[in-house]
Amino acid sequence: MRLLMKSAASAAAMSVFIVACGSGGDEGAKSSGAVSDTAETKAESSQELKIASDTGPMIVDDVDADIFGVKLGMTPEEAKAALEENKPEYWQGSALVYNTLEQQMGLTDAMFKPTAETPGAFVGTTSLGRGSDRVHVYFALPPAENVVQSVERKENIRGDTSVDVYRQALVDKYGEPDEVDEAGAVMLLKWLYNGKDCNPLASNLPATKYQHWPTDAASIPHSPRRCGTALIYSLTAPSGDIVSNVEAKLGNVGQIYLNREATIAFRDEIQKKAQEERVKQATDAPDL
Repeated sequence: MRLLMKSAASAAAMSVFIVACGSGGDEGAKSSGAVSDTAETKAESSQELKIASDTGPMIVDDVDADIFGVKLGMTPEEAKAALEENKPEYWQGSALVYNTLEQQMGLTDAMFKPTAETPGAFVGTTSLGRGSDRVHVYFALPPAENVVQSVERKENIRGDTSVDVYRQALVDKYGEPDEVDEAGAVMLLKWLYNGKDCNPLASNLPATKYQHWPTDAASIPHSPRRCGTALIYSLTAPSGDIVSNVEAKLGNVGQIYLNREATIAFRDEIQKKAQEERVKQATDAPDL
């Protein structure tokens, strides 16, 4: 597993946003050497709250699952190479576009174009496909290491592939799913890795617009830091037998949430320091 930290400098800057998760909740629940069921429950709830409030970057689960060869933890260059190697012949890819948080906030020259060598540069997303058939790769942003944190796929099936054939192909690649559910013309399959199930299967029904992972705490039923990586496929077969379209997602919803919160805090700190520096430079004498 890799810890999502950009650099030693970023780690130092990020330390002010990390809330320590101690074991005081469990010790505080003890009384006369015995802990009641109610006290244990309160201690666990207290610890859950501490973990949920920790907005530091999360660890990328080291899982073998991939979508079109793209795995969690890959660098932008590795992900782009995997897509190019595994894409259908008629799909087209997009170039990696680098950015910085300072540029996004308008703190740099508008004509400045970051490259992979620019300090603090990152790739937010890259995609590959044609029309509505597409794979999107999303990367963790600073202060986290700029590696793949989720992959999403949407495809209209042009040939005749039955539900049974498609499902067996998934089993051959990923093994038997941990959960299977059917909702009308949709079959949902889930593989869960390394942690609690924090993304209910029913919430992954295909949408008319591309459906992303939830990024708010209210959508995550467990502490974000305890969530596990999930691979979810939805197969839609209006006729009941032939698959017409497929949607898939690979990622850890808790990790996505925590890294988003860490990026917001990190960005706010950059903005604060930029404003403080501007105030220091504001020495023009007024006309009186």
